[in-house]
Amino acid sequence: APADEPAPGDPDSRNAEALVLINKLLARSGHSADFRQELEGYKADIAAGEFTEADQSYLRALYKRLGG
Repeated sequence: APADEPAPGDPDSRNAEALVLINKLLARSGHSADFRQELEGYKADIAAGEFTEADQSYLRALYKRLGG
């Protein structure tokens, strides 16, 4: 879903969208090691079932700000 649409309501859809955004960001060059570590941390949170709606909102805003 485009970043200006509401986030999907169910966790599985949120997680799937988040992984797409994270992988798109990780595929780009020029990000700092700290930023890449933050993104990998989100992937770990998703795997652990700890990725929240707030995390999703932040990730979508970040992706949009970085020209997603």
